[in-house]
Amino acid sequence: MAEWIQIKSIEMLVSRIEYFDDFSDKTNNITFSCDLLNIARGRCEIVFKKMLEEQKYENKIFISASKPIMNATKYLDENKYNNLITNLRSFIQIKANKIKITLFIDEPLAINNSGILRVENDLDLKLNRVLFKIPIL
Repeated sequence: MAEWIQIKSIEMLVSRIEYFDDFSDKTNNITFSCDLLNIARGRCEIVFKKMLEEQKYENKIFISASKPIMNATKYLDENKYNNLITNLRSFIQIKANKIKITLFIDEPLAINNSGILRVENDLDLKLNRVLFKIPIL
């Protein structure tokens, strides 16, 4: 019989990073494709977007009940967005181990002792915080 625990953070390792810039409409995005660590199966795509004055911002994560895929969106002010790009450039130059990202959510998720996530319906959760761990040595 499986025991279920509640988690409010999702840990992952970055496998790919893509930068997107559409100069015609001031859209800047950085997309991180990640492999989940504390959940047994699945992937997560996190899009970091630069905030624009006229937008309403919702940091959220979508978890599909039918596929092991999560999609998260996090908005950053211009300084934090530029700082992220600067740190990523430094990381690429030193070629250290993989970046670890932890997403903190507002509602707990149920996983069993094998790390299998239990999701009966699609979830749209508030993303409270994002923690980066970038190895430098």
